[in-house]
Amino acid sequence: MGSCFHSNPDNLMQYPQPVLTLNTPILKDDSKQPQNQKETFEDEDRVFNFAAGPATLPASVLKQTQAEPYNWRGSGMSVMEMSHRGKEFLSVIQNAEASLRSLLNIPDDYVVLFLQGGATTQFSSAPLNLCKAGDAPDYIDLLMRNLQMLPL
Repeated sequence: MGSCFHSNPDNLMQYPQPVLTLNTPILKDDSKQPQNQKETFEDEDRVFNFAAGPATLPASVLKQTQAEPYNWRGSGMSVMEMSHRGKEFLSVIQNAEASLRSLLNIPDDYVVLFLQGGATTQFSSAPLNLCKAGDAPDYIDLLMRNLQMLPL
């Protein structure tokens, strides 16, 4: 049994530790699914997540992505396997930019950047965008550090 600290360190909650061996299957055996679990789902059956993290996708999007991982639009590979410089993926990013420009009315003289990193990267990018070329900014990201230290 492992331990997880609650807000009161004297109050420990116990969680079982998973045991993985070389013989542990990575994928669950479908025959062990609960009998009452539906094999298909619709939007009305879904739980909606309004948190800042990953969002709930519509059932139609999930069904389409379920069908495309092995052969995206007849390319012979999934989007995750494509070179980010290849013509197949360039069509994905160009379509995403065009859709975003249309949806948000972004003028042609603005550059659209697709960046990874989440909120932490955005919080550090904001002060850097306020600097002039050649500036050496100093900032402290106390909020994120304090949130990460909270015992949840």
